[in-house]
Amino acid sequence: MTVLNNILKRTYRVYTSIDFCPVWNFFKALDDSRYILILKDYNKLPKYHPTKEFNELLVQYQEAMNDGHAFALNQLYRNTLDIRKKYFILSNSFTVLCYKKDENVLKIIRDLGYEFNPETWKESLISLGRNVQGLGKKLQLKTVELQSKLQKETKKVDIYQVLNNLEQYKGMKLDLMRLSVKEFCVISKAYEKWIKNQDDGRRKNRA
Repeated sequence: MTVLNNILKRTYRVYTSIDFCPVWNFFKALDDSRYILILKDYNKLPKYHPTKEFNELLVQYQEAMNDGHAFALNQLYRNTLDIRKKYFILSNSFTVLCYKKDENVLKIIRDLGYEFNPETWKESLISLGRNVQGLGKKLQLKTVELQSKLQKETKKVDIYQVLNNLEQYKGMKLDLMRLSVKEFCVISKAYEKWIKNQDDGRRKNRA
């Protein structure tokens, strides 16, 4: 993220939860993340791109649509979370050991599968620092891969066709500007269940 982006980040409010983000903003953000900024007018978008925040919304969306279980990218998602957790534990442990010797922290490092010899403290600390950097780069690559695939999967949704189906199912007009992404997910899953029950009923009648 550029210095300018960091400065602009403090200027704008962003939708950070699918509980509040409108469906219109979310699907527009698939092409331009600036649509999840909370603005009065979207005709002229600012320079700030809240890419990280939008990628977090994408993960929330996938979890909501799939109950957090076994969606197509579930394995990659879990692996990325595991690496992220390991990275933060290791980097925090490294920071502590830069200032003091702590047996509890050394045990945490060893439990993660890393060697650290107190007798060669300086060399072990340098080696651990390299491991932190390597894990950080691995996390960055996995995060980019996950975000790219999440966005590609979500773009497959024809929002207007889906909305038309949901309106017929609900028997009411749905406003994309007011309907939250979470509400959209709940209605979509209820609609899918209703369609499945209809199909099952037709198959039973034919039997």
